Amino acid sequence: MAEITNITQIAAILSQANRLGAEKDEPEGARYIQLSETLVKKMVNILCKEGTVVVHRSNTNTEVLSIGDILKGEQE
Repeated sequence: MAEITNITQIAAILSQANRLGAEKDEPEGARYIQLSETLVKKMVNILCKEGTVVVHRSNTNTEVLSIGDILKGEQE
């Protein structure tokens, strides 16, 4: 596999990944993808370097956090 260097490559990997499980994702989670731990770590490293992600959007508020901040919050 080529080196992952940006978020566009991550999106391509996820959208093109082989699907496992049920033919349809009903109920949610019945269809899934499987990724190696090494690939997941590479993706996380790129995402943490890429800046921000929209976490929540409503009519009155948009909360934007860096992925690094989200991961730090999960570790606390």
